[in-house]
Amino acid sequence: MKNKHLLHRIPDKIPKVRAKMSSYFYEFGTLILGSVLFGAAMNMFLTPGKIVLGGITGIATTINYFFASAPIGLMIIIFNIPLVLLNMRVYGWRAMIKTVIGIVMSSVAVDTLVFLPVTIDDPLLCAIFGGACMGAGAGILFTQGYTTGGSDLASYMLKRRFKRFSTGRMILMLDLFVITGSAVLTGRYAGILYSLIASYTYSHAVDYVLGGADKAKLALIVSPKFDVIADAVFNELGRGVTVLYGCGWYTKEEKDVLMCVVKKDELYKIKLVIHNVDPEAFIILADASEVVGMGFKTEQ
Repeated sequence: MKNKHLLHRIPDKIPKVRAKMSSYFYEFGTLILGSVLFGAAMNMFLTPGKIVLGGITGIATTINYFFASAPIGLMIIIFNIPLVLLNMRVYGWRAMIKTVIGIVMSSVAVDTLVFLPVTIDDPLLCAIFGGACMGAGAGILFTQGYTTGGSDLASYMLKRRFKRFSTGRMILMLDLFVITGSAVLTGRYAGILYSLIASYTYSHAVDYVLGGADKAKLALIVSPKFDVIADAVFNELGRGVTVLYGCGWYTKEEKDVLMCVVKKDELYKIKLVIHNVDPEAFIILADASEVVGMGFKTEQ
């Protein structure tokens, strides 16, 4: 009889298994596609055009400029190790798993795709297409919670000390420091202009993939563990949370509803934070076309 009951349950589980497998394949596909675009941008446009972006990638590119035998991807991994370890000490190893995977995959793609043909060497075109291609790759990785490390990790650590600066401004300052330093070391001061163009197209490509620069997500969360979730969102994402007092119409029970606004690239993180606290939490996500306030646009 027990075996008979088990046989009846198997068909019910098949759709769930298929959905989970489909989700895994989709995530793996986006990881590969994002990494390939990241590596292609470096080998087909940025390196041939001698374009230096900010962050760890810019440092690795500068070292490769002087020592051609030093693989850029390998340098990216090496320089990211201390940043990953520092963030792991603060946020825990679980929070860094996808970051490590993103760094390794994108870096391996950079060193593996060196065979790709170089079709243009004009610095301006390399800056435009290289920034756009790399931004698209990074944006695709961001949609699944992966990152390429570098300035993002460094900004997280510095943000804990310099809380007055937003994460975006912190990343911008770090990138400008690397770009300027690279120009001084290589003597290519005109390269600063091309690097800024590449950074501009990179950021806009990331925003386009994630759904727009000003767009964000409004999250409404219903859970009996609302207070724990609110603390986790504030501590791990640095986002403010508002408690709304509601009442379930059917049960007539009073419920506390959390309202939070996050950027598109933080969507994966907030869902993970909520799931870790309460896997059965009820979540509503809606598009917010424009958000003005701390952590977003500061003026209209």
